[in-house]
Amino acid sequence: MCRYLLATLIAVLFFGISPARASHCAGGEITYEWVSDSTYKFTLHFYRDCSSTLTSGPTTICYYNADGTRSGSFQLTLTNTPTEVSPGCPGFPTTCTQTTSALPGYREHIYTANFTLPARSNWTFYTYLSARNGALNYTGQPNFYVDATLDNTAYQGYSSPVFSVLPVPYVCINQPYAYNNGAVDPNSDSLAFELVSPRAAPGCAANASNVTSILNAPYNLTNNPFASSNTFVMSPVSGQMNFTPSIQGAWALAVKVKKYRHGLLLATIVRDMQIQVISCNSVQPTLATITSSIQGATLDNAGVLQTCANGSISFCFNATSTSANPVLVASDNHAIATPGATVTYTGQATGSITGCFSWTPNTNDTGLKSLTITIKDSTCLPPGILMSQTFTIPINVRPATVTKASASVCPGASVQLASSGAANITWHVLGNNAAITTLSCITCASPIATPDVNTVYYASSTTVLGCANTDTVSVAVDRSTAITITQGDSIVLCRPGMLQLQADVTGQKPFKNLACTIAPSVPTTPVVDVEVKPYLVPEQNNNGSLASPIIGNRISARHQYLVKASDMKKAGMFSGTIKGIAFKYLSGIGSSVSNVKIALKCTTQSELSQNNGFENGMIPVYNSAATVNIPAPGGFVSFDFPILYNWDTTQNLIIDICYSNPANVNMADCYYANTSYAATLYSFSNTGSICNGGVGTTPVAQNQLPVMQFEYYQAPESEDWSYKWDHAVYEPSGNVKSPEAYISASNNVYVHTVNRFGCVVSDTLNVYVPAPELLTTDTNICLGTTLELIARNAPQYQWYQDAFATPISLSCATCDTAIAKPSRHTQYYLVTTDHGCLDTFSVYVKTTPYPPLKILTSDTIVKYGTYVQLRATGADKYYWQPQQYLSDPLLSNPVVLAVEPMFYNVIGMTDSNTNCLSYDTVRVSVDYSDPLMIPNAFTPNNDGRNDVFHIVNLTFRKVQEFRIFNRWGMEVYKDDGTNKGWDGKLNGKDQEVGVYNYIIRIASPDGMSQVYKGDVTLVR
Repeated sequence: MCRYLLATLIAVLFFGISPARASHCAGGEITYEWVSDSTYKFTLHFYRDCSSTLTSGPTTICYYNADGTRSGSFQLTLTNTPTEVSPGCPGFPTTCTQTTSALPGYREHIYTANFTLPARSNWTFYTYLSARNGALNYTGQPNFYVDATLDNTAYQGYSSPVFSVLPVPYVCINQPYAYNNGAVDPNSDSLAFELVSPRAAPGCAANASNVTSILNAPYNLTNNPFASSNTFVMSPVSGQMNFTPSIQGAWALAVKVKKYRHGLLLATIVRDMQIQVISCNSVQPTLATITSSIQGATLDNAGVLQTCANGSISFCFNATSTSANPVLVASDNHAIATPGATVTYTGQATGSITGCFSWTPNTNDTGLKSLTITIKDSTCLPPGILMSQTFTIPINVRPATVTKASASVCPGASVQLASSGAANITWHVLGNNAAITTLSCITCASPIATPDVNTVYYASSTTVLGCANTDTVSVAVDRSTAITITQGDSIVLCRPGMLQLQADVTGQKPFKNLACTIAPSVPTTPVVDVEVKPYLVPEQNNNGSLASPIIGNRISARHQYLVKASDMKKAGMFSGTIKGIAFKYLSGIGSSVSNVKIALKCTTQSELSQNNGFENGMIPVYNSAATVNIPAPGGFVSFDFPILYNWDTTQNLIIDICYSNPANVNMADCYYANTSYAATLYSFSNTGSICNGGVGTTPVAQNQLPVMQFEYYQAPESEDWSYKWDHAVYEPSGNVKSPEAYISASNNVYVHTVNRFGCVVSDTLNVYVPAPELLTTDTNICLGTTLELIARNAPQYQWYQDAFATPISLSCATCDTAIAKPSRHTQYYLVTTDHGCLDTFSVYVKTTPYPPLKILTSDTIVKYGTYVQLRATGADKYYWQPQQYLSDPLLSNPVVLAVEPMFYNVIGMTDSNTNCLSYDTVRVSVDYSDPLMIPNAFTPNNDGRNDVFHIVNLTFRKVQEFRIFNRWGMEVYKDDGTNKGWDGKLNGKDQEVGVYNYIIRIASPDGMSQVYKGDVTLVR
């Protein structure tokens, strides 16, 4: 949120002791505080010498810029009741309370005015007055002059340094003195100190031509700005001054404070003051740091305490005085110089004071800090003044190691840790809660942590400047929610069936998931702030990112941002009603914008598109013509929505922000993070507003996203928990608190719910259903054989037979596999026992005798090719083998064709048990002999009778050779194996009548052959 820095314009004067006179100005200074845009509050602290008859102070501030194009003035207004700065001791009144007193007094007058700079330039502001007090280091009574400068060409929105220590009016001659103005900067910029000459000016002018230095020789700005015997020393780093005044009287002294940022001089202020050196015997107090008390810091050779951000520093110091009966009083500027520090004092109003300082600077407190301590001696010896000295203890705060913020994970889940700002990182586990092995690595910047209990990890490292730093990150394992099945951890169900279940849940219920839309009313739930950026991506602080909503030097600009739901949830954001958004700005010169419009929309898109341009359908939630200031110190600048918008956690969110100013605005850079997707679209115009449909530049996509902070009302809690039961069939469903489950077999039943943080929380019920089995079923076995009765899945078995009698036909009575050999039909029983559950099984075993099979046909031999009928008896069914040449192998009396010798086997079985088989065999032999009839004459005269010579009765045998020769041995006929015979011709011609010789070879089916030789007579 916005934090506004205050700066004060202070004028402080040192006065001298003198009678009533016309002069009354002893010094002053100008400072300023940024208000908004180019408007600043200027303040003058003017110290008036009460011995003067004049009462008014300067009321005009003059100004001009460096190039001489702008000049002018504005008036100041007195804003306080003038008060005395340093009253005299009791009995020693000052001229402020008694005009005849010889002890001068001084009153503070504060004048202020707001002024808007007419342009950006390098400005000088000054005031003047003609009634300056006289002093020994200048001549006469010249005009009083003091100035301040402001350069807002590069930066705007900063304030000037201020002085936290009032000037001390009196110092004793020839006594060492220490003093510091206590300058601090409200923007934590760097300061430097310089001794300058007191100056004079007659009035307002457009430049510095009428400003003159009034310091006279032999005095100088090196070591003798007034009479100090060249003992004057001022530190340019801390502004600490030490000197020993050597001549009594009034002296003028001016100190300039210069403010730098990144090496650029931004501002100066000057304190012009008067010191009165008087004759007094007061011994000045001294102050020393107690080196043995320093903790968390080291004291270097320059006297600077070196410490580290995020570490604690403490030390003590001692103030003493050697004067008689001293009454010392200590004060300091720790509230301004080191915010958050504490200083405690003991021994106040004595001659020895001990102060102890304690501070834990954070990462924003780096740089040199000047702790100034003022010690006053209130002994009040004549002439009745309070003697004081101011001492400085410089503290330099070096950078720190920063780790990822604390995280919460679901049980069994992992989270990535991250550290930055240091080198040589080593991770550790604090305490003994978790093992170091829960980290994926211990010397990397970003290890993965998987703790099973709440664990604090810490990273130790060495920064570039040598600080040995540690930072811790707590990882909580979210066990805030528990779901419990009321039946316990396990249950036995003796039979498959229905089981009544119930689950109880303890913890914070999840939030309702609100649909993305305009909220109908203002919720009454708590408001939460969540900072969101891409998860585990380091934020960047470089200037010039186009992702910044206020990018500078633009009259109007529009941005759309796509923020991923995953990053919002990982940042700790739940569903709810968004009531505002803030952007995190870097420190700079500040800026301001007007006419801001913001709109929101949920989307399933994963990135924006430069080609498609700005998304339409946005829902307006903010529209204000008011000016929004971005302060120079930076921080979150927020926008509270008059229209509230619900976000549902399941969709990404698009944010549309647009502004339009009457003129260009200053650059104001946001912290941002780089993204892996197009997260930003940007367009601008230098001629008019683009917020109401005006035309701007073509939108440009950026893989950057500004760091944002969402302010939202948490969604209401859900009315009830969600339930999801698994691994069974449920009635009425598996999404209720108390379902009935049908359990068919042993199983683990699971129930789950989701807690507020998205963790799935589960419980398990082991349901055991005994499942004994008797694998053997009712059967029929052959009489005299055995059978295995096989059981499984039970710890105890008990066998019985025939009306639960002792199992005399079993091999054992209590084993899982028993061998049965019944002599008749027998009923067997098995009783199993498992976790008290009994189950009974039975199996009926029939016995079947083997059939009295017999083949009635005797072994026989028959002529080849004849048929033989086989006959068998004594069985219900028959099966003959081999099946070749059989008419039907399943008949009891099949017919066999005698083609080759064969053993025929028959298997006989009964209808009651086809496994009980009997066997018998018969042999059928074959006679292959067959007498041939070969004629001895033939008459080929075509009368149809005996015209061809061939084998007359050839049946199953084959002709292998059949040749006929004439009486000269010439072959006249050769048969082709068909037994067609010879027709008495050769090559178509009739052969002569006579006797012819033949050779005939005949083959039998058994492979044997016979040769026939003889002669035949051809007769015509």
